[in-house]
Amino acid sequence: MTERKIVETLALKYHLSDTSVWRTLKRYYEFVEPEDAVASAATPATNNRDTDSR
Repeated sequence: MTERKIVETLALKYHLSDTSVWRTLKRYYEFVEPEDAVASAATPATNNRDTDSR
């Protein structure tokens, strides 16, 4: 599925303009560093319940 089709689908589903969806996606991409997104996807989640300081 192309980027345009994804944006068009989201815009129709949530009653937004295509421009609004593009703007939101751009803001998210600028907020999250691409390296961080790749690194966090490759790192498994850990259970930190036993490491809480009391």
